[in-house]
Amino acid sequence: MGSQMTKKRRAAFTLAEMIVVLIILSVIAAVALPKYNATIEKFRAAEGEQILLAIFGAQKRFALDNGGSYTNTLSQLDIEFRPSSNFGSPAVSSASPIAQITRTGSYTLQLSDTGAITCTGGASGLCARLGY
Repeated sequence: MGSQMTKKRRAAFTLAEMIVVLIILSVIAAVALPKYNATIEKFRAAEGEQILLAIFGAQKRFALDNGGSYTNTLSQLDIEFRPSSNFGSPAVSSASPIAQITRTGSYTLQLSDTGAITCTGGASGLCARLGY
């Protein structure tokens, strides 16, 4: 009977082993979670970029038809947008930036008349982490 108890003890994990495993998993999660969140936010920012690039083309077409002037009204452009769950409605302007779109509760992406996209706002260097 004594040999059966020894086998059962060897088959189970001790409390110390479980604590070490939990500590290791916590450290891995602490390192991986911020990287994961940053990657997800980059994908969300890419949606905003795509919207701005579509507006850029539409503003350029509008300017060709209107003596080089851009419009202040989104409805005058030859594009339509589906509502985004990540960004508010885009805004257009006749001066640079010719368009901008704001990430819900966070940063704003702006489009210059040369097609350059910049980022403003965001918490503690978020725009830099996104690559702007």
